[in-house]
Amino acid sequence: MVSAVNTTGEHSDRGLRRAARDIITLTEPLFDALAELAEACRRDVDLTLPRPFDDEASWSAFAPAADHVLRTHVLATGVGAAVIGEESADGTASMAWWIRRDGHVSRKRHVMNPQSDSFYDVRHLRWFRVPMATGRPALFGPYVDSWGTDDITLTAAVALIVDDRRVGVVAADLDTRQYLDLAEAVLRETGVSALLDDEDRVVVSSDPSIDTGSRIASLGQAVTGRETIDELNWSLARLGGQSANRS
Repeated sequence: MVSAVNTTGEHSDRGLRRAARDIITLTEPLFDALAELAEACRRDVDLTLPRPFDDEASWSAFAPAADHVLRTHVLATGVGAAVIGEESADGTASMAWWIRRDGHVSRKRHVMNPQSDSFYDVRHLRWFRVPMATGRPALFGPYVDSWGTDDITLTAAVALIVDDRRVGVVAADLDTRQYLDLAEAVLRETGVSALLDDEDRVVVSSDPSIDTGSRIASLGQAVTGRETIDELNWSLARLGGQSANRS
């Protein structure tokens, strides 16, 4: 579950706090679904196997939970898990993933063979390695999913924890356009300038002159207010006037 809003740094105001609550309202149901998906993975998949999802039975056991998320959460367009089994000799992950297209849910297979030129090594992708390192839920993107769909993607991810050990990640790709449109509406209603990711890059802005992906420090505007959203490691910013770093 996404935790409460936390005020940090600059002056906070009611607009920022309301925007943060609305972003939580928008995002929390998907993280709740991922928590349920993680529980289904622990319950139904043999995570002691070296590469659990090389086993067809693991796909079949996990499929109903994945299908349920995709059919009940309109923002989710893809969902699955990447797991490093307890006895994995080389530490590579196995992965099970499903996508929804035109109302139809189907499996999407990734190349998980390290000897292949198309090897999808999730260990180096932020949506996998950050939850594995921190144990905290997070949102990542927008980014180009160059090893998946080649689409602009937002990914929500939570660590898969077994006996206090992080063995993998459960994640969902979001309908990026729909999410950004909804988040932008929140910013416009509250007068907040931008939603920022954990690297202080703009996820979406209410100002059409500010592009997604821009670093807030490069905009030449002072940050007059900021509100963090715990667990997501994102924040909201109000901009105004010229930055002290610009002449």
